[in-house]
Amino acid sequence: MEKIYKTNLSKEDFKTALTECGKSAWIWHSLDNFKIAVNLRRNQIFEYMSKDKIETEADFESDGKAINLFEIYELSQKKNLTDDEQKMVNSFNQAWTDDDGFDLAQFAGEQIEDGNAIGEAAHDLYAQINAKENRNTKLIEDFSIDKFQTAEAKTRALLENHYDEYAYLFEPAFSYDQENFKVRCDVLKLKPNKHVEIIEFKAVGELKPPHFFDLVYQAWVLEKLGFIVDNLFLGHIDRTYIRGVENPEGLIFKEMIKAWESKILPIAFDEAKAIVDELQSFKISPEDNEILDKSEYANFLIIDEEYKKNVTFMSLYNDFKKDGNLDHLMVQLTNLMAYDEHQISVYFKQPICEMLMKHFPKQGFNFASFSTTNIPCNHVMPWFDKTRETIFNFTGSSNFTAHHKAYAYLETGQIYLDEIKSLNHLDLQLRTDPNKPFFQPQHFIHFDVYKEYAKDPKNFDWNKIITNHFQVGEELKAYEQYPVIMYDFETAKWAIPRFNKINSYYQTPFQYSMDVILNGQFDYQKPSTMEHREFLANVQIDPRPEFIYRFLKDIFSYNQGIYVAYNKPFEQMVLKRLAFLFPQVAKPLMYIVQNTIDLMNFFKGKKGERDWYIVYHPLFNGSYSIKKTQPALAADFTYEDLTINKGDKASQTFREYMDGFIDVKQWKENIYPDLLAYCGRDTLAMVVILQKVKEIFEEGQKHEKI
Repeated sequence: MEKIYKTNLSKEDFKTALTECGKSAWIWHSLDNFKIAVNLRRNQIFEYMSKDKIETEADFESDGKAINLFEIYELSQKKNLTDDEQKMVNSFNQAWTDDDGFDLAQFAGEQIEDGNAIGEAAHDLYAQINAKENRNTKLIEDFSIDKFQTAEAKTRALLENHYDEYAYLFEPAFSYDQENFKVRCDVLKLKPNKHVEIIEFKAVGELKPPHFFDLVYQAWVLEKLGFIVDNLFLGHIDRTYIRGVENPEGLIFKEMIKAWESKILPIAFDEAKAIVDELQSFKISPEDNEILDKSEYANFLIIDEEYKKNVTFMSLYNDFKKDGNLDHLMVQLTNLMAYDEHQISVYFKQPICEMLMKHFPKQGFNFASFSTTNIPCNHVMPWFDKTRETIFNFTGSSNFTAHHKAYAYLETGQIYLDEIKSLNHLDLQLRTDPNKPFFQPQHFIHFDVYKEYAKDPKNFDWNKIITNHFQVGEELKAYEQYPVIMYDFETAKWAIPRFNKINSYYQTPFQYSMDVILNGQFDYQKPSTMEHREFLANVQIDPRPEFIYRFLKDIFSYNQGIYVAYNKPFEQMVLKRLAFLFPQVAKPLMYIVQNTIDLMNFFKGKKGERDWYIVYHPLFNGSYSIKKTQPALAADFTYEDLTINKGDKASQTFREYMDGFIDVKQWKENIYPDLLAYCGRDTLAMVVILQKVKEIFEEGQKHEKI
């Protein structure tokens, strides 16, 4: 039998095309397509800004993980790779074999583990549901350990011979049009006469458009195979669930903390210290460390029928497919995936994200390109040299996204900062509203400093990086109260709450580092001029009680001073949650929260309080991540000698230890000292930044006096 469609279309292709860009979907459709894209890039025809970057919430805290998949492909062509490089290449190759299509989750170990954990929890939950609904008169079957072809054969045999005996199937496999379309349903509910319900599970707390299109793809394939889809559901994490904590008002954790914090009055140092002086170590109940009981899954997971209030997934799906639009869309997408190099080169030149689908209040689902506000494509653009300083290096925000940057490039053809004569002139050219600037204040600072640097990088005047002497001077005054205690946390998180008193993805602190500056004679190159304190959990139980005890004892062993974090909202968030959950130490923890200042203030602005980039070095490349700011200010201080040199790696390593995947002997002899070294380097990097800013500012003051 001849195939109906030109080529296969995976679920990932479908979702990427409709929620990101058809061009991106083509690139990641197959390894052959990807190789064509690589060659077009090598020949300096196109550049890509799509799935080649993953960012973590740790970006400004410690690392910011950017994965360039084009660079990984180049690595795969080389020999003598490091262990980490080989691991990345293996993940890259494995990602192309996924039945659902190329999946970036292969590069995020925690994401894979969390997705698998939620999948297993879903199966356990529906086993319980089946026992209640059918009193075990009907069976369940799990195909999750089988490869696709095996699972498909087993699914077909079960449905043909034993359909009426089963209530729920886990990971059943189906294909349509000779495997051009493949589906595995997380949970499929069987009803009489080939009626079914599809339940998809995601390890998330909030519903997003890709989740809807995930269900659309599955429902469409099953309907093509003769099933009647009665309903669609999305299972996900209940954001109001906090293990072991009553929440009668149904607030999410962030809301609970906010309401609680609003009642906290300013706390005095002596009051906080008195509590710490009397503090004894915490007692932990055995149940605090047990794996979440399966009976709790019904409270922890939500099965949502609605995409949003009064709008069901099923009604949206019916709207989406009416008038044959979905069938036509599948033809469009498979034709696109089959484009050859010439065809895709023509398609890549289109300046908008043509396939992007939006839901409009009045007209329902339609392509964004049909709306009055076309979205400039930032995924595939005319080639430019990423190693040069470009508009794409400008600091992004909700008001200045990658689409804005692409618009500037596509509209004017100007992208390299050293070739733009006037950013003011370009700004006027790009304005859609004469009274509303296109670029933001930080972009003008970035541009002006870089233009000075580009004239003669070797002889660049470092005094130029202080862009607002008054504000830098005011900021430095905060560091004149000694001791100055630089502190940094490392945390781990789980989708399924690992301990009592945590929710999903709770940032569980397991390590801290402190560098303590006692006077103005400190020097990061001379450790003896400072004091250092540190802690790393070393047993496989909830690390928080010992973390709290050690942290408070260490930090309050010094007189009243100033507390410093880099991107303080993160450390403050960790401390606030600890204070809320452990009320006996709430006051000293909240004292630290109330008196922590942010080293990032030298770089990140705040409207009405502080300009952006009052310190800006051209090598920041528009970023205020510590992994950019510190090396630019002191290139001699690096993490390169460390085995563990990224925050996400530290977090995942500790999580693997807690979950029993790392041998205790290996942990104690190798990993434990490596983790201590990494976190200690982070706080020392903060000292480096303060010292360099202080030195450059003071040098500038001397020149002014002369």
